[in-house]
Amino acid sequence: MSRNRILRIIFFVIIALLLLSELVFSNIGSFGNIDEVAQQLGLTVPAERVRLYILILFDGIGGIGAILALIALFRTEELAPRQLGVNLTIVGLVGYGVYQFLSAIFQLGDDFRVPIMIVGVVYAGLGFFTWLTNRS
Repeated sequence: MSRNRILRIIFFVIIALLLLSELVFSNIGSFGNIDEVAQQLGLTVPAERVRLYILILFDGIGGIGAILALIALFRTEELAPRQLGVNLTIVGLVGYGVYQFLSAIFQLGDDFRVPIMIVGVVYAGLGFFTWLTNRS
């Protein structure tokens, strides 16, 4: 197995763990105390519920994409599933990042604005880096 392939495998394992653990422990977990979370973010409960559904969608798309990319990286003869997995990962990461950035600007309270904007930029940057890994 080549060094590049090993690095890609490590990268997609990290991305899959990041997105799927956030989906389960952060976003789905927030439904257990949604009143408190909404109040902290300066949102109504229905607005926070919609926000969580959108974040769950992007985490799920990116996480499934990373798993597909991993499966394809272990099967050297098939390029199409890897491309699909990488593209889904990019969509999930960039979509998550852009949504977090925009929700921080237009929706969230002042206390969480800057940290959530930074999270959005980091996720979009990871999406860009994922695109770069697929180019070589």
